[in-house]
Amino acid sequence: MAVTHVASVRSAIAEVVRADANGGSQCTLVVGTSSLSGETGVLVKINLADFGAASGPTITSASNTNSGTATGTGTAAIAEVRDDPTGNVVFSGSVGVGSGDVQLSSTSIETDDVVTLTADVTYTAPL
Repeated sequence: MAVTHVASVRSAIAEVVRADANGGSQCTLVVGTSSLSGETGVLVKINLADFGAASGPTITSASNTNSGTATGTGTAAIAEVRDDPTGNVVFSGSVGVGSGDVQLSSTSIETDDVVTLTADVTYTAPL
């Protein structure tokens, strides 16, 4: 049997994640290759607005106009939301086209490409 959380616990988890993401001056969405670790494999960094208060188990950063200029070339596979200025990873997920936690129009990114978010960044606490 899989471990599950009741609604109140999921909401509390989302609030902890929100507080961690908003704890520094801002948070950043880092998109990288499958070897993303620290600064290794980074393709592009996009500044995010603070995450709003949890709505149930979900928090959202309104970021649909944010973009970043790619500093690397490769295939996007992993996305991390990092707290600045510490750079600590708050949460991470997959990148894909039509699937994945972060969806892009193409996973092929080249240096100097402008990558623009077309949807808000959300986190939902696990069941």
